[in-house]
Amino acid sequence: MLPFLLAATVLVAVTLLLLLRPWRRAAANSTAVDARELAARVYRDQLAELDRDLAAGTLRAEDHAQAGAELQRRLLEDADGLAPRAAAPTSGKTAWVLAAALPLLAAALYGWLGTPSALAPLAPQARPAPPAASTDVSPAQVEQMLADLAARAEKDPGNTRGWAMLARSYRLLGRLPESARAFERMGADVEQSPALLVEYADVLGALADGNLEGKPLQLVQRALDLDPNHVPALSLLATAASRRQDMALAISTWERALALAPPGS
Repeated sequence: MLPFLLAATVLVAVTLLLLLRPWRRAAANSTAVDARELAARVYRDQLAELDRDLAAGTLRAEDHAQAGAELQRRLLEDADGLAPRAAAPTSGKTAWVLAAALPLLAAALYGWLGTPSALAPLAPQARPAPPAASTDVSPAQVEQMLADLAARAEKDPGNTRGWAMLARSYRLLGRLPESARAFERMGADVEQSPALLVEYADVLGALADGNLEGKPLQLVQRALDLDPNHVPALSLLATAASRRQDMALAISTWERALALAPPGS
């Protein structure tokens, strides 16, 4: 009966491993760095910028469609192979109940339908199920994604959207010096987009401990020249006014920004 007992133990362990893997993946993915989510956030920003440029009349409809298709293609390329799809979130308590109940149920059924007396002389030792393979996305993978994005931008220095994507990625990760350098590499192209101007100003202000005077404020003013109702630009303008104690301008600008902001934003 020893071969039978060993085979049964292995089968139970394998079954538990297969059944519990989705719960282990869900728990691991909840704390792992999700590189695909980072890429998706950056691409959503890019698509939103395209929509704003189209609405402002600075981008033709055919160029908008072509750029949108290119962004979707890049998103698929960047996300490919970075992280498997996580199983639906399920309570960890359920997983432990399943792990305990399955062997007990199997033993009860064998005691009822099988011949447990044949196993009496044996003293089987429980074998823990082997740990599930880790599916976390490591920081190294995120770094590789950024390195690939930077390499593509370097190969095509005139690709404004590539540099913008890289700058925004660094900004999301809090790597402000690299973000500022990527914005700078865009040259005069950055001055054609209110959204990019405001993000560049925000990065420079953060690097200056919140001081928006000088170049950051110039970028904000340029954004408002392009779009006087650009809410993020108005918000930074109000913040700069407040820091230099120009409360009248700060209050009036905040009120204007609040009036223009979408409900619930």
